[in-house]
Amino acid sequence: FNTVKTTNARSAKDYERAMTMIELGQLEEANNLLSRAIKVDSLFIDAIIQLAGVRHDQGQLAGAEQQFEKALQIAPGYRKTVWLQLGLTEWRLDKFDEAEDHFKGFLALDPSNEQDIALAKGYLAKCAFSASAMRNPVPFQPRKLGPEVNTDNDEYLPSLTADAKTLIFTRVIGNDENFYLSQQTPEGNWTSASPIDRVNTPENEGAQTVSPDGRRLIFTACNRPGGVGKCDLYVTEYQNGQWTPVRNMGEPVNSGAWESQPSLSGDGNALFFAANRSGGKGGKDLWVSNRLADGSWAVPQNLGDSLNTGRDEQGPFIHPDGQTLYFMSDGHPGMGGADIFFSRKGVDGAWGKPVNMGYPINSKS
Repeated sequence: FNTVKTTNARSAKDYERAMTMIELGQLEEANNLLSRAIKVDSLFIDAIIQLAGVRHDQGQLAGAEQQFEKALQIAPGYRKTVWLQLGLTEWRLDKFDEAEDHFKGFLALDPSNEQDIALAKGYLAKCAFSASAMRNPVPFQPRKLGPEVNTDNDEYLPSLTADAKTLIFTRVIGNDENFYLSQQTPEGNWTSASPIDRVNTPENEGAQTVSPDGRRLIFTACNRPGGVGKCDLYVTEYQNGQWTPVRNMGEPVNSGAWESQPSLSGDGNALFFAANRSGGKGGKDLWVSNRLADGSWAVPQNLGDSLNTGRDEQGPFIHPDGQTLYFMSDGHPGMGGADIFFSRKGVDGAWGKPVNMGYPINSKS
């Protein structure tokens, strides 16, 4: 095989120009130059690998796979990361068995980059899960809530009251996040969502939980005067037809770190949330604070190794049964990105091994 140092002058010149085009983001021109260089020198390994990368970035995954495979056929030990890149490409093409072979092949080469090793091991687990999940899809028929709730703006992080009649969610207009409320009609439709007065401000409000009776709202706000950390949890109650002045929940619930995405238990005595506070397992973790007899909140406890990983666990939702916790994670084996999982609490009070909710609820998104 030939490298940029041993190929002919014409192919080397095309390769160097292609590298400049890649830096400029002109991938189609880079594609043409690299293809021409390889046409002149079919064993030009550097150009073949770069062409595979360009086609991958262009979304031409089948073409990228072809070039990565060609590189391995010519010189399987020339660049170890080609095995990893080919595995990632095949995983995105849903070729899980082939991807698994190439991830294993990469690890067998004894790579030294710890980040690449972790990536390969993580995708090996994803391959095994994804292949099984796609062969055994779960029932999933999502329905849009309609134009009264959904608009051209972003709507996200919803919560419901226990009777499922009141929906509160975050809507962002411009760069301003605010809470909106919609009621379900007797016919099963939703009323046009309206902003929540006395809670919304010109600052951002997001990631809330509403108590089962709809009378307590706990939410996230960031960078506010008097805050404990960057993002804190705040609370307000609905009394006499209006929401009380918002107050910071204070320590020990809040810390100098990031606390967000609360979920209040059905009895109102346990507050689950995501945080990157000290004492965690890495990244963002799931925590719980329990209400004490005097109404204050206890020092939050990390939910432990069965749920939290070295990556991110977020978006907890505690079921009204108080025994089932839903959350999202990119640290447990799944389809890719962050998947939705659930865990059930055992009789000993420990949380069980998370269960992936399956495909197509979870996907590569």
